[in-house]
Amino acid sequence: MTGDNYMAACTAERRERVVHNVSAPVAVPSIRTTARYHERFGLPSFEDTTFVVFGYGSILWKQEFEYEAEYESYIKGYKRVFYQGTKVHRGQPGAPGRVVTLLPTEDDKEARVYGKAYQLPADPEKLNRIFTALDVREGGYDRVQLPLYNAHPTTGNLTTPTTSAPSAKAFKSEAADVYARANSTDFAAGEAEEQLDIFTHPNAPAVQPRRSVMYLVYIATKENDDYVGDAPMEVMAREILSRTGISGPNREYLFFLADCLRAIGAADPHVFELDATARRLLRGHEQEYISGAQRLVSIA
Repeated sequence: MTGDNYMAACTAERRERVVHNVSAPVAVPSIRTTARYHERFGLPSFEDTTFVVFGYGSILWKQEFEYEAEYESYIKGYKRVFYQGTKVHRGQPGAPGRVVTLLPTEDDKEARVYGKAYQLPADPEKLNRIFTALDVREGGYDRVQLPLYNAHPTTGNLTTPTTSAPSAKAFKSEAADVYARANSTDFAAGEAEEQLDIFTHPNAPAVQPRRSVMYLVYIATKENDDYVGDAPMEVMAREILSRTGISGPNREYLFFLADCLRAIGAADPHVFELDATARRLLRGHEQEYISGAQRLVSIA
């Protein structure tokens, strides 16, 4: 998924002023305003819906939004590929970097992409800020509703739910049972499969409203302007090694993603082959690639 931007400023809203027992008035959103926040995003009511965002790229190690719980999970019928270009965060105009998106697997409807699902806060004000920032961060990506599946249908996850606003943190495995699965159907015959249920999952918040749930994924399609598509593995690796942007070197994105997937035991042939190719090319030539990336930054 590309992503990795800093929190964007929220769009200004019409606000009412209320006077407290202090000299300066304080601006607060009216009930009428917060009740309509969802309309700008084309989403159902923030008052009646719980939102869960599936992360499969940089969100795995750099959320930059508050969440109440996280769940190791997967989607079906897609593959994760480094086919989306980035001209800002991990690249430059004329020298775009590469980040991941999802493409449908027409020949394998059971193909799996593993990642983490993040349950967003129920507060409409927080949701307004989160979706405003995410839509800027994921520029070029469409917000899509897809079913999510529990990666551990028998045991669930084993960590304590996060109830405070977490900062960007090191990615760690949440479960003792490792589920080494490729983006294909190579799972055991008869293996249990269940859709993610945030109300019964062991990681679910102890107290939460019982309401409709919407599972969302950000996907960049082939039709978006920054889509760069497939290329030989070594060509993609060399591009990634030589690109950098405001969020850092493109190779950092690749290496972080591969490490995150290994941490949860999720095999991904495309990501791991690209990771291995880039590390092989980098061996003994790191300063050369660093210098090249620095030149691109100075030119930009």
